Amino acid sequence: PPNIIIGNLLSEHVDFTKFLVNLAPGVLITSPFIFAYLWFIFREDLRGPLEADVPTLQQMYPITNRGLLVKCSVVLGCVILCFFLHPVTHVDPAFVAILGAVWLLIA
Repeated sequence: PPNIIIGNLLSEHVDFTKFLVNLAPGVLITSPFIFAYLWFIFREDLRGPLEADVPTLQQMYPITNRGLLVKCSVVLGCVILCFFLHPVTHVDPAFVAILGAVWLLIA
């Protein structure tokens, strides 16, 4: 994504945490407007009772491989942790992301 490309180009000056802090004001300012717009566009779909409840969805789409879910959750957590530790470790975030993908392919 463009965020990773920009982050890699400015990695000497802007780490992952600073990048998030700089994006936060824009996200916080625009989010209410986006939510209002989406509510306006989909207001008819949001009225009335829900078509499916959680137990029905769990029956229709069960988690068939809990081991894979746990592996993916652990790898995702480690990758995000490494993103935050970039100022300490100085490991390129793109390398961390690819390493996480390879880890899942091997595991």
